[in-house]
Amino acid sequence: WGCRSLGAGPLWALTRAGENALGETCFPHIVGGILISGQEYRGEVCLPEGIRSIAPYAFAANQDITGIRLPAGLSHIGEGAFWGCENLEYVSFFHDSPDGQENFCFSMASSDPCRVDHRAFEKCISLREIHIHGDYVGSRVFSFCVSLKKAVLTGLPVLGQRLFEGCRSLEACVCPQAADIEEHCFRGCENLCFFDFTGIRRVGSGGFQNCDKLTKLELEDGVLIMPRAFEDCGRLEEIRLTGPGGILRVGEYGFSGCTALRKVVLKGREWRLGTYGVV
Repeated sequence: WGCRSLGAGPLWALTRAGENALGETCFPHIVGGILISGQEYRGEVCLPEGIRSIAPYAFAANQDITGIRLPAGLSHIGEGAFWGCENLEYVSFFHDSPDGQENFCFSMASSDPCRVDHRAFEKCISLREIHIHGDYVGSRVFSFCVSLKKAVLTGLPVLGQRLFEGCRSLEACVCPQAADIEEHCFRGCENLCFFDFTGIRRVGSGGFQNCDKLTKLELEDGVLIMPRAFEDCGRLEEIRLTGPGGILRVGEYGFSGCTALRKVVLKGREWRLGTYGVV
């Protein structure tokens, strides 16, 4: 307590830090449990217990931080909190262990719910893998994280607008509790080759637009495909509908530009298409 000149550094051997072990005098920008600004931090930063919230744009465009360890009790990451932190390679909760120097990740496997607001990690171009467990993640949170390759999202019923837009290296996404994919969620994820659509009831407009590596869709009976949801998925070859009804509702231009599409498998008799649903 009172270490006013303590710099940032790795603390991986530390297993627990009490609430006042690194008090607000060591982190002068913490007020009432809210981290107001992170612009002075460098390298690997381990935030102390007792922080409940990170303020909007607290670390925005800080090019000197490479890693953040978050306290287990954190409940809120504000809008744009880490926007444009181009050298940020991993973010994890305090009680987690890092995933190795060659596989930096964002880990939110805490048992405590944590709300992540819009654009919180947008344009963090060095993040490579994320694991999120929570009930709310806003729009554009990981958009244009161009090095991101894998995303595991548990507990999230809705994947927000433009959540992964422009994540051109993203190859796989697993979200077992999701039911709604909002507009342009995966737009421009040109290397996305695996997505589990189990439980998905709605795919928003442009949700998978320009996902050129998708080759097969297995959709559940009654799913709603909004306009241009799979537009220009140039390698999509097959759509398979599971369930007894065989009902697929498709908005205008839902599969426009899917020039490789040759096979549609329906177990029922009814397939509802909007204008130019498949072109």
